[in-house]
Amino acid sequence: IDKQAVIANHIVDPKDYDKIADTMYISLSGSYITKDQLMILDMLNNNNWKRPLYYAVSVGTEKYMGLDKYFRLEGLAYRIVPVLSNDGGFQRGSVNTDVMYDNVMHKFRWGHIKDPGVYADENNRRMLTNMRNNLQRLAEALLNEGKTDKCVEVLDKCNEEIPVNKVPYDYFSVQISKLYLKAGKKDKALQMARDMAKDFTSELKYYYSFESKYYTSFDDDIRSNLYFMNELVTLTDNAGDKELSGQIKADFEKYYGMFVAK
Repeated sequence: IDKQAVIANHIVDPKDYDKIADTMYISLSGSYITKDQLMILDMLNNNNWKRPLYYAVSVGTEKYMGLDKYFRLEGLAYRIVPVLSNDGGFQRGSVNTDVMYDNVMHKFRWGHIKDPGVYADENNRRMLTNMRNNLQRLAEALLNEGKTDKCVEVLDKCNEEIPVNKVPYDYFSVQISKLYLKAGKKDKALQMARDMAKDFTSELKYYYSFESKYYTSFDDDIRSNLYFMNELVTLTDNAGDKELSGQIKADFEKYYGMFVAK
């Protein structure tokens, strides 16, 4: 890595100058590479950090070539930076909170997905789920940096622009509720928990309204809803609402009993 070129072209913030890698490692698997991958390798080799290079967040992981260790999320795209990310788990790279917050709160054009007359088809819902993930990830990064007010602003923006009547509650919704609680917004966290518990319970009731021979068709959905319910038990208990926690736990144990007995 030409560190002077990285600094001269403002690829990373000054606070990260001492983190610039000496070498970036690329992982190629299989017996061939595709033309788009060859193009990325060519740009990395010849660009020398004169222009920013990005992956869209919708690009499949099979195209990463190990570069996801150097991803920095800025909104709907990952910027490749010569700084090794320490983030773990299933998330890719790290988050540039300053850039992404500005993009999300001031520059994004959200369209009309929240309008009552607009229909969100399966493809749109899938993309919006990806966006919900990225927004809760930004909020978590802001909270970890001590920027609690900005964290809550992003969470509110997420719930406003990606309403549950267009994109049903999911794993990332549970994480948003947890972040509200960590940010000191207990009322918002508990309200989300109540609404989510109602929806998850309703779905489980629907799945178990069928004959048992059909249960395997819904197995993944049943497992997901049970997992979410169990997470909500812990969340509401941590929030100190024993009554709500008890109600959710009772519903969870009812349907978990049906699940193990099938």
